[in-house]
Amino acid sequence: MTFQIEHLLVMMVAASALALIWVRDLFAVVVVLSVYSGLLAVLFALMGAVDVAFMEAVVGTTMSTVCFIGLMWWVDPDELTLLSVPRRLLAVAPAAGLGGLLLYGVMALPPYGDPTAPPMVHVSPTYIQGSVADMATPNVVAAVLADYRGFDTMIETAVVVAAVLACLLVLKHRDAPSV
Repeated sequence: MTFQIEHLLVMMVAASALALIWVRDLFAVVVVLSVYSGLLAVLFALMGAVDVAFMEAVVGTTMSTVCFIGLMWWVDPDELTLLSVPRRLLAVAPAAGLGGLLLYGVMALPPYGDPTAPPMVHVSPTYIQGSVADMATPNVVAAVLADYRGFDTMIETAVVVAAVLACLLVLKHRDAPSV
């Protein structure tokens, strides 16, 4: 049953990604991005990556949507211009190259759920066995995020805070009268 739900979610994620190509209204783009991110959060949770699902739900679905809707107050859709067709086609080449590179990298990954994959054989047992002894917590996810990867989590949080501050500074600068 979970396998069919995962496939349905993957198709819905793909459909929402394709919908972004045709949507032209800014509010509709924000809604579709929010739906896309929410579907990814559910998919990550079903795959057992609860920590990634939580971050996607908080940052991708909630904070991004709030920030985008807040930014829509500052953007006049009539001022936005569509680039010419040659310039848009020029942008397709690097995007297709990056997409191809990402697909090539995904093909090198071990099959999903493979018990003989290196992370399952070497990394996971160390974290599972050491979470209680090293960190005094039976919650392995909390031990990994807060203790084993504490600096990484702190830096990820700092990046999100820096991005929000940068948006606020740009908006404040844009609102300032020109001399």
